[in-house]
Order: sequence, then C-alpha cells, then structure tokens
Amino acid sequence: FSQGAALALFTGLTGRLSKTPTGILCMSGYLPRPADIMLNDSTKSIPISMHHGEADSMVQPEMAQMSLEHLQDMGHNNVTLRMYPNLDHGANNEEIEAVQAWLQKVIPPQ
Repeated sequence: FSQGAALALFTGLTGRLSKTPTGILCMSGYLPRPADIMLNDSTKSIPISMHHGEADSMVQPEMAQMSLEHLQDMGHNNVTLRMYPNLDHGANNEEIEAVQAWLQKVIPPQ
C-alpha cells in the first residue's frame, strides 16, 4: 500500500530478484523512477493489478494513471488499473473484493 506498493512495483520489475514474482499488487501506489526500469521477457508479462482512489489526497490519482501508461509504453502486456470513486488514501470493500479475486486468480492453488 502506498510507498510499499511503489517499492513492490520497482523491485518486482527491475529483474534483480532471484525469482520472477507471480504477480505485483499496487494499492494507492505508483511506479517510481520509470527510467530506471528495463523490462525483459520475464518481467513484461508479470500480472500487475493497480488500484487507486479517485479522491486520493496523498498519492494523486494522476500518478497511478501515469504509471500505467509508462508500463504500457515499456511493453508491459499484463497490467490493469482500477479506480474507485470518492476513495481517498485508503481502501474500501469494493477494492478489497477486487484484490481478493485477483489474488485467487494469480496465486496457484496449494
């Protein structure tokens, strides 16, 4: 969430991890330093689910939209952004349900 989401995006996409992430969840975050990210074959298809409040006063909604556009411009082909009306810098039930559905889809069953 927020700065943690920014860190998850940056770390997950730099390709420096020993294992490619199964997915990256970004709630009320953004992509920091997009110029420092070079996607490769394994990172450009990592599922990324971005969620952001349209009324976020801490991390402006435009930052989420710009992050989505940066990722798409870099050739990432599996990223979504869902915006939530009237949601400030937090989460609501609709967002939590969407995140839960995404996690169930992305994380393989045990």
